[in-house]
Amino acid sequence: PAYMLQVLTDPTVSRAPPAYVEAHFDAFAERFDHQLVELLDYRAPELLADLLAQHADALPEILDLGCGTGLAAAPLARFGGNLTGVDLSGAMLAKAAERQAYGRLVQADAVAFLRDHPAAFDLIFGADVLIYFGDLAELLAAATAALRPGGYLALSIELSDQDWTVLTSGRFAHGDGYVRRLLDPAFDLLARQIIPLRREGSGVAEGCLYILRRR
Repeated sequence: PAYMLQVLTDPTVSRAPPAYVEAHFDAFAERFDHQLVELLDYRAPELLADLLAQHADALPEILDLGCGTGLAAAPLARFGGNLTGVDLSGAMLAKAAERQAYGRLVQADAVAFLRDHPAAFDLIFGADVLIYFGDLAELLAAATAALRPGGYLALSIELSDQDWTVLTSGRFAHGDGYVRRLLDPAFDLLARQIIPLRREGSGVAEGCLYILRRR
């Protein structure tokens, strides 16, 4: 409640507090897949993996950042390698463990985990994780450092006409130009695709997918 009040009164809030994200998804874990996939037609992990497959094949070490219940596990299986999942919510990680697809599941803050694993991954896959950060500079810098040279970064965002803005849902939307400015110095943009991210009220939330390769 404190965070949602802050969202309504303070447009400068720059990320969802970890304690909020953990509590929210602990409570949401049992119905998460049903609500997102069946009710809201959420397909970002599948679409993002399909886009990545046009540019990459075997990837030895893969990080599913903000893995949630593991919706990305099956789409990522085509790339082989060891799959690590990281999430703040213990309840979501318990659901991910039921898929028996992850070599390791870690309960941790995304930025802290990335900083602790320099040059550790060939792919960082972030479907619907940037929506809990407003200012992306710290997260993307940590992701850059955690990738090996030539490694891939696959991301989804909810689109905004500003650099970033906090929504009444507590999520954040980002501008395409803002994301690309942050990533241009270290990455080559291989693919970009605008998609309907999920159903939102009577319409859809527009999102964008990115596939980038670290120089």
